[in-house]
Amino acid sequence: MRKEELLAQQEAMDENLRRIEAGRQRERQLKKEVKLLNMQMKQDTVERMKRVEEYKRLETIRMLKEQEDRTNKMMAQKKHILMQRKKAGVDAKLQRDKIQGAMEKVKISKKWHQAGAILNKAMASDKPARRKKKQVASAMSLPAAGSSQLEDALPPVGMSMNQGADDPLPYKSPYDGQQVTV
Repeated sequence: MRKEELLAQQEAMDENLRRIEAGRQRERQLKKEVKLLNMQMKQDTVERMKRVEEYKRLETIRMLKEQEDRTNKMMAQKKHILMQRKKAGVDAKLQRDKIQGAMEKVKISKKWHQAGAILNKAMASDKPARRKKKQVASAMSLPAAGSSQLEDALPPVGMSMNQGADDPLPYKSPYDGQQVTV
C-alpha cells in the first residue's frame, strides 16, 4: 500500500512536472513566435519604406523629365517665334524695297496716273523685280525734276554706284548682329 501510495505520489509529481514543462515549452514557443512576428513586422516596415522611397524617386525622375520636355518644347517654340519674326522682318524689308523700286520706276517714267497699278503689280509679284541696265543707268544719271539732286542721284536701294543690275548687294537682315530677348 505504501508502495502504491509512493508510486501514485511519484506519478502525480511526474504528471505535474510534465504539465509545468509543457507550459514552459508553450511559453518559450509563444515568445519565439512573438519575436518572429516582431522581426517580420520590422522587415515589412523596412520594405514598405524602401518602396515608398523608390516611388518618390521615380516620381521625381518623372517630374524632372516632364519639366525638361516642357523646357525643350518652350525653347523650340521660342526659336520658332524668333524665326517667324526674322522672316517677317525680311519679308517686310523686301516688300519695302519693292515698293520703293516701283515708286522710283514711277518717278523715272513720270506715269503718275499708273502709280497704283504699278504698286499693285510690285506687291503682287513674289520675285524681286529685276532692273534692266538701261533703267539703272537712267536712274543714276538723270535725276527727276523738282526733287533734291542728292536723293535722285543715288541708285535704287540694294545697289551701289559701282554695281550693275546683275550684281545686287547681298541682303543684310536688320536683325543680324542684334541680340533679341523675349
